Amino acid sequence: MGKIGTKHAWEQEASKLSKIFDALSAGSGRLAHGHTFQAHPLACAAAIAAQGIIKRDNPIELTAQMGQKPQMLLRRAIGSLPLVSPLVGGIRGRGLFWTVEFVLHKKLRAEFELEIDFCGQVVRYSLDMGLNVLGNLGRSGKFQVDYVLVCPPYIVTEGELEDIVSRLRSATVERSQPFVEPGVAKYSNSWLLTSI
Repeated sequence: MGKIGTKHAWEQEASKLSKIFDALSAGSGRLAHGHTFQAHPLACAAAIAAQGIIKRDNPIELTAQMGQKPQMLLRRAIGSLPLVSPLVGGIRGRGLFWTVEFVLHKKLRAEFELEIDFCGQVVRYSLDMGLNVLGNLGRSGKFQVDYVLVCPPYIVTEGELEDIVSRLRSATVERSQPFVEPGVAKYSNSWLLTSI
């Protein structure tokens, strides 16, 4: 609630709802959503308390103000880094919800093979460095998308955002090394080797 600068995420997409529905129904028909401990009494009590704080302190306004900072930091620290940028398919998000998508080959939009679990490697290495990011929730439809989701709390400071991005950058650089030489993928799907 409020993490992208409006109370509900759909408020920013109201004009596109039918397009989103059509895309879901044409694909797998599945949408990965839901959270651990959903509907658990303690989680519900925490949610009610959080909504009270949202009404009282209006962190949504702060989220809207802070919203472009993660994009700028991620693009500068990860998207433009020569060693990593060949593997960055995109950096997208709003407010305090941002994803970094990873691909095996940027120009061809080639995916990592499922067993490589590239985003899982980045997630685990980030966790070793004290940063908790969410990796993709599995294959949905016909595409395997490797991404990590950065979702700091409402009360994050600019300095904390810089630290988050710095740790994610370190994890991404570390896990990218086996896959890239200057701008060229080393390990790839067999069809990709003949396409380059």
